[in-house]
Formats: sequence, structure tokens, C-alpha cells
Amino acid sequence: MLSKLLTHDHIQIMSKVDDWQSAIKIACQPLIDKQVICAEYTNAIIETAKNIGPYFVLAPSIAMPHARPEQGVNENGLSLLIVKEGVEFNSAENDPVKFILLLAAKNSDKHIELITSISELFCNEKDVNDIINAKGVNEVTEITKKY
Repeated sequence: MLSKLLTHDHIQIMSKVDDWQSAIKIACQPLIDKQVICAEYTNAIIETAKNIGPYFVLAPSIAMPHARPEQGVNENGLSLLIVKEGVEFNSAENDPVKFILLLAAKNSDKHIELITSISELFCNEKDVNDIINAKGVNEVTEITKKY
């Protein structure tokens, strides 16, 4: 499931970004470009994080930004932003974040399927580190094919 939605053109690798809001916007852009999500989805993620904190920072170096389906999801989708230098999300135990997997789920059934596939990846520390250290998108897609 992961490899079907996390296509080559939905993966970006950057040295650095200005701040966590920029990271969210950059991660959302491939899905906005393909009309998988609306721009409102980006705003919903940022506003929710401002109100309740970085709820989507899951573990050291890993964030999975998402919002509710009704906040701008048109189709199921994933995008990945790797930030080599990391970005601060104000998550003391988990900053800096380098692996930002943006999740867009159209409904709760697909959400559960996606989360299952994603959790398998997140449980494999070697694959996560290999993705973070990948030199190019092709290396990332080879790893995600397992999921």
C-alpha cells in the first residue's frame, strides 16, 4: 500500500528548510499539484499544530503530518520530505525531524490500512535511517517497495 501511494514524484530530498511550517507546505505541494489534497489541508495541519502542538511528531526524527479527511482530502495520498539537516517542530524528545511523511486519507478505512503499512516501515529502524540518508529518490523508492 505504501509504495502505491508514495510515488517517485511525491518524494523530495532537501538539505534544509526555514522552519516547520515551510516543511509542511513543501511536503503538501506534490499532493496539491495532483489535486489529491486542497491547500486548506495544509492550513489545517499548521493551525492544529499551532493550537495543540506537534501532534504528528511520532518518534525521534519522524513526523507524520495529517489532518481530518474533511479538511481537504480528495483522494488517498502520501508524500515524503527528507530534510538532511532536520527541522525543529518544538518536540523536545524528537527534534530535529528529518523524515516527514505527509498522510492524506479519504476515509477511516483507508486510514487504518495506510497506518498499518506506515507503522511497519517506522518499526524498521534500519529502513528509516536508510531513507533519511538516501542520496536520491530512487534509493527511497527501492526501500518503500517492501511496504
